[in-house]
Amino acid sequence: MSLKMKNNDDKVRALENSLFKLDGETSEVVRTLVESCSAEEDDYLREQLYRTICTTYVRQGNIDGLEDAVAQWMDATSLTLYSALWAAQILRLVERPHLALEVLLPFASSDWHTKSGSARLRWIELLVQVLHELDDTLTAVDVCDKIMALGKSFGASQEWLSDTDVTSAAAFYGCLTDVYLCCSRIHREYDRQVIEYSERQKAAFFSRGLEAAPQHLAEQKQGAYRTLVKRLSELEAASAANYRSALAANPFQGRLTRGGSLSMLDSHTIVTENALLAEREREREMEFVRRELLVTRSKWPTQPAPWDLSIVGEESVCQQMVRIGGEKKVVSLVYLIDRTEEAVLIFLIDSTGVHERFTSDISIPSVEALIFMLDHYPTSEFDYIISSLSEILLPNALCDRLEKLNGATLLVSADSTLSGVPWEGLGRGRWRLGTCFALTNTPSLLTPCRQIRRISEPLVGLSPIQIIADPTQDLPGALREGYEIRRLLRERGIASDLDGACSSVSLLKALEDCSLIHFAGHTVFSRQDPASSALLLRDRALTAIEIGSTSIDGAVIVLSSCSSGRGGLSKDIENPFGVCNSFLLAGATAVIATNWLSEDGSSDWMMASFYRAVLNHPQDPLAETLRRLRNELFEDDEPIMKWAIYSLWGHPFVRVQSA
Repeated sequence: MSLKMKNNDDKVRALENSLFKLDGETSEVVRTLVESCSAEEDDYLREQLYRTICTTYVRQGNIDGLEDAVAQWMDATSLTLYSALWAAQILRLVERPHLALEVLLPFASSDWHTKSGSARLRWIELLVQVLHELDDTLTAVDVCDKIMALGKSFGASQEWLSDTDVTSAAAFYGCLTDVYLCCSRIHREYDRQVIEYSERQKAAFFSRGLEAAPQHLAEQKQGAYRTLVKRLSELEAASAANYRSALAANPFQGRLTRGGSLSMLDSHTIVTENALLAEREREREMEFVRRELLVTRSKWPTQPAPWDLSIVGEESVCQQMVRIGGEKKVVSLVYLIDRTEEAVLIFLIDSTGVHERFTSDISIPSVEALIFMLDHYPTSEFDYIISSLSEILLPNALCDRLEKLNGATLLVSADSTLSGVPWEGLGRGRWRLGTCFALTNTPSLLTPCRQIRRISEPLVGLSPIQIIADPTQDLPGALREGYEIRRLLRERGIASDLDGACSSVSLLKALEDCSLIHFAGHTVFSRQDPASSALLLRDRALTAIEIGSTSIDGAVIVLSSCSSGRGGLSKDIENPFGVCNSFLLAGATAVIATNWLSEDGSSDWMMASFYRAVLNHPQDPLAETLRRLRNELFEDDEPIMKWAIYSLWGHPFVRVQSA
């Protein structure tokens, strides 16, 4: 065959036309052709010819020939990144993940600064896919040998993220988490990297909420958006009332187990057939409204949020936990769902930075159903639900280890799937996390690490303080709570402003000016669209996504309202949105929120006791103050729905002072 054509494209086309007529000597013909190319044409022709021969082998179903061609290609030249991505994808399609891995791994030590962001991300995504497809016959030694080269390059490749956005950073860290998770299933030495990159991914997901915040919306568009939010809230409230009624009449107590009937249920089907039938039309309308919200948000003039590498810090997560501990006794729990193995991985990190790994089987629909039931079941079912969650998320070996650490400050960084788990109530018998530890929830361990790097023990003044009580004027118990807190503060000579008809404008102004805000009113958590969760005020609902776009200068926020600590992933915003997380995103030092619904007037005693304890023991962090209150109620045999309702998010050592 002659290649005396005008240009390289003509030569490649001629080869393509001839390949279908060739027999098993095709690869040798290609080798001869490549060697005969002039020096200035080698790189281009070599790539095009090998792509052509690989494609031809795939068409012919000659997989052995394809493997030989790829091997010859790799021997003949160093593949470009784009050629490697192309070849690896072809090898995946014909179920040859081992060779695909060989094609990709040389780029582990690549100079990432010379590659585009999309190419870098595609490489790591493809590597994850290949690792998941490796068969079980691959030994631990083989995997570890092949992955060993990745460690240094991954650690050195973070600088390119300095000019990327949080979405790309989250995707990159997520892929790295999957890579090391694959390796850690075989060798535990990779657990530290799993912790590192899973926490970075959580931090990036959390920061992604900044991208979704509206910057400048016309009043007409704001009105249309708020109308949709209001309608979704009404539909979910009606749905919740129907669910609660059906579940009260058909309790599941004693009939749901982790491996039994509950694994067949999800949050939409844990009601009786009659209730489900009644909900179908409402569910359809909720889905329509939710889609309209997604479309509306997609048209907002947003600015991509850059990824802030200062969130990560210069040290690993475990090293930063050692620095956080210092003289304090700090332990952390990191939860990560391994969906491939249907297991939850739990990493316990002590104050010396040493981590231990625990594993528990998990059915994600089961956990989602249990969390869903917290807001819909009669109170008599609470103990059963908490016990079921404890069995899944606190295996006995972990409980045994934690019991030796009682009295420590405990940080809990949960997988987004576990958003809504009331960690304060989990435990066994008379031992509970919320009574034995000064417990702080966090979107990622990197969040408190960054806060503590700035200020190790922040002091938040009680002046100025804004009390918002019953802004919708239908909760007399909330109004009573507000007056009682104001009375306690006045007794100590602390001025406070009580607003019983607070508007959205007033609250946004208070967020800028006040160091502490107490809200006693309605919070609506939207399960369908967590970004539309909202505080109900006199004039309208102030949504989580709007709160996240404000600027708060380190204030402490107390949300004495229903399910204010709940969060979830909105489908267009890969961020664990909810009212509580939005305040943290906006800059609050800490947020005290609730784990479930609260009857009007049921929390006024605990809130009064909380402020009394804060005033009497200003040297104690808020996390410790809440722990003592929970323990007092627990020792008095109060029901779990009362003592475990409040949770702390944010800085674990924040204190409040009156002066």
